[in-house]
Amino acid sequence: MALEDSRWRVRLPDGSGREYSFDDLIAAMKRGEVTRHTFINAPAKPDVFKPAGEWGLFWQKFGTRPWKIEVNGTEHTAHGDAELRQWASSGRIRPDTQVYDPVEEEWVKAVNIQVLTGAFKAGCLSILTFWLQ
Repeated sequence: MALEDSRWRVRLPDGSGREYSFDDLIAAMKRGEVTRHTFINAPAKPDVFKPAGEWGLFWQKFGTRPWKIEVNGTEHTAHGDAELRQWASSGRIRPDTQVYDPVEEEWVKAVNIQVLTGAFKAGCLSILTFWLQ
């Protein structure tokens, strides 16, 4: 079944439910009717409801993808684009830090991540930088 033809179920805050086509679900997200906190299920997993922001398909839409950062053999997770940007602006990660992008499924330098454009401060050092090293 094509993604466009699939039916998505949404659990509304009042406990009721509604079905959407994929296109209608995206339109409801754009209107703000379905947020990253709204519980939905995927057609391939009809018995699993979880917040929309936790479904990999919607990570980019809601900015909720879990970024992995490895520093000196220790892995850390930034839970979403906003936290990753905060880490960059505070100096916790540097432009040359390797970051795992779960959407692209590859390790990339932080400076090459679009959501970090303009987030790095020249010469920025912080206590967090020392904590990670």
